[in-house]
Amino acid sequence: MKLRSLSAAVITVALGAAGLAATAPAATAAGETATSVKSASSNGTTVTVSTYDQLTGSTREDLFPSVISVSIAVPAAYRYYSAYGSPRTAEVEWTATASSAGDPGCVLAARQSSGEGNGGANWTDVLFKDTDPGSCTVTVDVWATRRVEGHPAASYDANIRVQVPLKYVAQAFFTDVKTSRTSVTKGGIVTMSGILKYDDAYGLRSASVLGGAPLHVEETTSSPTNPAAKWRQVATVKTASTGAWNVRLKPSRSASYRVVYPGSSIYLGAKTSPSPIIRVTTPAATKLSTPKASPSTVKKGATTTLSGKAYVKSGSKYKGYAKAKVTVQKKVGKKWKTVKTVTASKSGTWKLKVKATTTTTYRTFVKATSSKKAATSGSIKVTVRR
Repeated sequence: MKLRSLSAAVITVALGAAGLAATAPAATAAGETATSVKSASSNGTTVTVSTYDQLTGSTREDLFPSVISVSIAVPAAYRYYSAYGSPRTAEVEWTATASSAGDPGCVLAARQSSGEGNGGANWTDVLFKDTDPGSCTVTVDVWATRRVEGHPAASYDANIRVQVPLKYVAQAFFTDVKTSRTSVTKGGIVTMSGILKYDDAYGLRSASVLGGAPLHVEETTSSPTNPAAKWRQVATVKTASTGAWNVRLKPSRSASYRVVYPGSSIYLGAKTSPSPIIRVTTPAATKLSTPKASPSTVKKGATTTLSGKAYVKSGSKYKGYAKAKVTVQKKVGKKWKTVKTVTASKSGTWKLKVKATTTTTYRTFVKATSSKKAATSGSIKVTVRR
């Protein structure tokens, strides 16, 4: 997922003066203009620069990508005769200095250049190149002079400032997105995780992680592939410094989830593909018959058999709870203590022999599982006679 590389834009600064004649036969510099920036504004990854022609009073606008270079078009050398009659050539001397202010990612490839023009020569250099998303302003100051001995009107001074706001926007995207399960009982936990990354404008920092980014977790109960599906925010989370994120969800109904990065001024937003529909089931109700003791009255030290049945709800009726783990408890003081846990038969019935040493009250219970609720039975007293 790469952004397109942005080619360097060129802001041309033409230096010169209006057509001038010398006292002796000489070439003229006709039609030369000096331009300055009237305004500049940024629009995403492009920059609109409005230039003003100082000599003609006209204004024009140009749209550039967010990387600039400055090209100085040097006019033809001005040829004249000196006071002593010998031919001379007056060239334009120029200096260009660039500076930037803004995010730390702003980097200038060349900060200052200078030279002389001799007959239509050109100077071009890339003055700014950013390696990370951000906003910056690049200022280029150009100073140019031409001195014509004995001809002040043909001499030239120009101070031109170019200021361009630049904005580098990177594309965020998700990778390694995982959903822990596609079905869960009501009250159960589903985990989603992944990594948020971005590609910068040049591909110099391809697939860099995006840490500290706020994410929205959204839910829909409609088909997630339906373009008209309504999504609602149910949670928020931030990415770690590694770009990783993890969110624990407790669905109350069957639904699909996605994670959304809303974006910022320099990172374009992104969202995960919808998760499979997480099916939420309600645990089935269970119940236990009050235990029976056979016999219910015994001599001290004798054995009695406790029995009962576990049930689970299926539709509107209860049926035997096959292989239920039934815990038999006895009351000691005000507390219940476990005697033993037995496994019910396929029909839900169970039996347990206990040795009676004192009159004791018994009951049973089954723990809740991912698909079934807990239940506790009534109690029965086994009497020990002396």
